[in-house]
Amino acid sequence: MSGRLLPFLVILPRLALAAAGPLTCSPETVDAGTFSAATERRVTVTVRNAGSDPVEIFNAVSTCDCVKIDRYPQTIPPHGEGVIHARLPAYSLASHSGPFVRHIQLTTSAEGTDAQRQIPITGTVQAAYTVTCDAETLILNPEPGERWNGTFVIAPRLPGFALQGLRTRDERVTASIHALSVTTNTAGEVSFKVTRSVTFSAEPAQSSVLFVTLAAPKPYPSPPPIPLIVEAIRNPSLRLVPASLTIPYSLTPVRRQITVLPTLKPGETVTDDIALVNGMEDATITFTQLPARNGFRMTIELTPQAVETIHREGKRILRVRCNGQTAEVSVCPTRNPAKDPQRKEGHP
Repeated sequence: MSGRLLPFLVILPRLALAAAGPLTCSPETVDAGTFSAATERRVTVTVRNAGSDPVEIFNAVSTCDCVKIDRYPQTIPPHGEGVIHARLPAYSLASHSGPFVRHIQLTTSAEGTDAQRQIPITGTVQAAYTVTCDAETLILNPEPGERWNGTFVIAPRLPGFALQGLRTRDERVTASIHALSVTTNTAGEVSFKVTRSVTFSAEPAQSSVLFVTLAAPKPYPSPPPIPLIVEAIRNPSLRLVPASLTIPYSLTPVRRQITVLPTLKPGETVTDDIALVNGMEDATITFTQLPARNGFRMTIELTPQAVETIHREGKRILRVRCNGQTAEVSVCPTRNPAKDPQRKEGHP
């Protein structure tokens, strides 16, 4: 009896070792610690190759614009190691407060689970400032000459911030600033209030952008200009915003949102015939009606298996029907770094 079990006791550990792959990361999860969003955070990850063959790293990218990959090893020799250098620039998580999780995505020449490897970056960030508005800033199907009024509040979360200036960039709209004030609450925290008025014309798409520049207290760098955006969309036909989606390779679900805007006659409302015509059968899609507006917000959630299918088979077309009108959105994979002839040594 024991003689029959012995071969299995020998074979099973070997199978487990083969499934694990040659690459290990130290640390497996990067802890960026607790820090202010007004400061830069740098992190490193050591990737070791326990195999007998070299492993090429085709690409190292972040699943979020808030993480920048400075450099990474192109090839890790057998039983060797390389270091990935990444950073969270100052203000890349400017208005985020609390715990966060981001990922570094590796694409390698290894087989199995090491072909696509994700390295989590965790931490707790303290927001540098928050931006709120007391009115909806995306106006759908406004009447010509309709006036929008709202007040933006920029609330620094660090003492010593000062208002440095305002700069406008208005396109095909009439905009004005009614009031600019600085207030202090009972805790001594300062906030900046900007009350704006925007009048839209009959053109299909218009936007009004006001950039607010703040000076940060020492030793913090000053943040980039903060955009206060008011947009209006008047659609001549069914419109999906945005019209295309780029999906990164990911081992976790990927979620994207699209605004669905049908053409409506005076007094007409959105009917219940909103539906998918074809495509994306392997995605979970939900529709939420926009408050006080004749449109929908469509949320698409792709499983890792659906993401892999898109990257293997290429672009997918998603067609949506609403109120008898049909429009489509392109769902595209990111460029395959392994086949990119422009890839440079040491660059992501």
